[in-house]
Amino acid sequence: MVAPTVILSGSRKDGRVSVHVLDTFRVLTDDRPIVVGSSGRRLIALLATRREPVTRKQASRFLWPDRADARAAARLRVTLCRVRSACPGLLSESDELRFADDVWVDLWSARGLAQRLLHTSCVWNLVGLLRQPRCADSSLSLLGHDLLPDWPEPWLCGVRERFRQLRLHALERLSAAFCAIQRPHEAARVVGLAVTAEPHRESARRVFARALSLAMGDMLMRTGPCDARSLGQPASEPTGAPSAIWACPGDGDPR
Repeated sequence: MVAPTVILSGSRKDGRVSVHVLDTFRVLTDDRPIVVGSSGRRLIALLATRREPVTRKQASRFLWPDRADARAAARLRVTLCRVRSACPGLLSESDELRFADDVWVDLWSARGLAQRLLHTSCVWNLVGLLRQPRCADSSLSLLGHDLLPDWPEPWLCGVRERFRQLRLHALERLSAAFCAIQRPHEAARVVGLAVTAEPHRESARRVFARALSLAMGDMLMRTGPCDARSLGQPASEPTGAPSAIWACPGDGDPR
């Protein structure tokens, strides 16, 4: 049976509006930055964190919780007018607030990639993904950053933490998959981001140690028995069958 191919959707398509909320906030049209005010940025970020439409009442209460409903609604109307003027193709024309259908959002793509990694139980079903050109680079561009880490908005806190745990668990799974197909250097590079984000995360440290062990074994095989003995290390092949390597610690319970 041929393993199904997993498609890595890690970048926007040219000619579309793109919204970036991982690490820093940006709105681009054909690689040109769109300038919006503070209220506009907050509104766009709110919509980016939610796939479902948001009512005007919900948006005004999220963005201006300390204002009376009438004043918050008035500020929302002004903000919507300015956003639509700055970037006409960004928002849908429906009564509820949501992006237009062809808008690309980096957070949505990152969530989709992470879910595919975590819900594919067999490593060999990920071979199609891992063999795509620059798979590690594309994955790191999506899973390598937190959601607007410097923003203090209260409505971001829960979404930010849930995405953080999702991406760290996905990085561990992707690293284990690279180990299983004997690509330990990419494995170490991927899971190294999880270790950097949470240095005391035991599941990430174990996967990182496994990747380093395989990389060292690969180096010893390349240098040969004489060089290995000169380093005080036994010359041996890397150990661990792919099935054992794929048994990623912390499955279903990211730490």
